[in-house]
Amino acid sequence: NTQCNESKKEIVIIDAFCGCGGNSIAFARLNNNKDVIGSNARVKVIAVDNNLSRLKMAANNASIYGICKENIVLIHADAVEVINAYEEGTRKEMQSEIPSNDRCHETYFGFAVGGVELLPDHVDALFLSPPWGGLGYNMNNDNGNSGFDPVHGISLESRTH
Repeated sequence: NTQCNESKKEIVIIDAFCGCGGNSIAFARLNNNKDVIGSNARVKVIAVDNNLSRLKMAANNASIYGICKENIVLIHADAVEVINAYEEGTRKEMQSEIPSNDRCHETYFGFAVGGVELLPDHVDALFLSPPWGGLGYNMNNDNGNSGFDPVHGISLESRTH
């Protein structure tokens, strides 16, 4: 496993639709390339998905790639709720609209998996790669949006700084 250094400047990236963790793992692996992030920085990824099975797979995949457990936090929550929890990169004081699990968090393959209570106080970047729905995603769509509908309740411009 990669050595972690807690004293470095933390660059926090939210991967709002992490799925099985491919992009989250790629971001966390930037810690192995000091030419990209510099020697005084550390990338921390907040990997969000609404499917616990996918988060468990992401934890397994991160362990296979030797990602340090402090470099990825897995959040079982709705992406819109997580995005709305921030304004200009700072976490807002707000009551969760989706009830959090009774447990604080669980650990899978050494990685913490929990609800919105595990979100950090600040974020530096928001990465969005939503699932696209497969080859026939727009075949049954009558509204002319090619399978993409606006998400009500979020405005991305003001979520990060």
